Amino acid sequence: MRPLALHQLTALDVSPLDLVLLAAENNLQSVVVWVNDPDDPFPGRGWAKFGFPAVTQATKKEMLARMADTGIKVG
Repeated sequence: MRPLALHQLTALDVSPLDLVLLAAENNLQSVVVWVNDPDDPFPGRGWAKFGFPAVTQATKKEMLARMADTGIKVG
């Protein structure tokens, strides 16, 4: 069977930290998360910041701990 991943885009109201737990609760093998939410995603086009829930330096340690605890990987 091919491994299944939970993409952050399907659960924008959930933090990346909670996405790991959600994936584990549903027997998925990995998550797809953002690690950057650019201030200007398309320079020169006037787009506003998207506000994607991203892994940050402040949450990186906890993210790695949750992944280790659950066996969830980044896809």
